[in-house]
Amino acid sequence: MHDRSRSFRCGLCGPSPDDRQRPGMFPGISGVIAYDDRDITRSSVEATIDVASLITGVRKRDEHVLSDEMLDAARFPTMTFRSVSIDRIGDGEVRCTGT
Repeated sequence: MHDRSRSFRCGLCGPSPDDRQRPGMFPGISGVIAYDDRDITRSSVEATIDVASLITGVRKRDEHVLSDEMLDAARFPTMTFRSVSIDRIGDGEVRCTGT
């Protein structure tokens, strides 16, 4: 559940602070990473995510997040992430920002 390539921390997934810090992931992800080690800013990421593949470890939370009150997975079954910038932030670490 801590695979950084497809994990997140949910800020709106429940009423208590403990709920808000729970990790989640989307195992249903595919995409392309173009990595330029000489100039990291020339790198890019594009990923397509199967919204219904959401896992937070709490079934009721997953159902709520996938409902039409939040992600509306029935109406929007996939989402796409495209990087707009990639920066080196530490030894072996990069930050990918996108939409």
